[in-house]
Amino acid sequence: MEDLYVSGVSIDRDVSQISLHGINSSYSLFTLLAKAEISVDIIVQTPGTVSITMSKQDSEAAFALIQANKEILGYESLTHNPSLAKLTIVGAGMAASPGVAAAFFEVLHENDINVILVSTSEIKISVLIDEHKAETAMQVVHDKFAGLMI
Repeated sequence: MEDLYVSGVSIDRDVSQISLHGINSSYSLFTLLAKAEISVDIIVQTPGTVSITMSKQDSEAAFALIQANKEILGYESLTHNPSLAKLTIVGAGMAASPGVAAAFFEVLHENDINVILVSTSEIKISVLIDEHKAETAMQVVHDKFAGLMI
């Protein structure tokens, strides 16, 4: 595993998630949020479900706005998790280094840290976890990759 190029680990404790299940149009959701000047961080869409993350402060307003516009948005159910953290590993060499994701998810599993949502790019992997596990997650992931960071 000496070729796993991870240059940093970060934790963001100011994260909330809202998920709309059975939604008809994500276009309507994002238009509504934009008009209210609510910024969205992560977007994950699967057939019939849209999950979004944002700051805790924005999530209260977003949740109320979404509830008030249920008819327009056409969703069946709505969930809100205001107590999350986003753990991210980043590194320019990750895309060309098989095993980075495996090592990342292995150390989380070994430490009973449940992954709620995953977002990736060529240079980073971010996961949402329970906020109360943030410190532990940051430490064990840092320890896992410390000797491999460039």
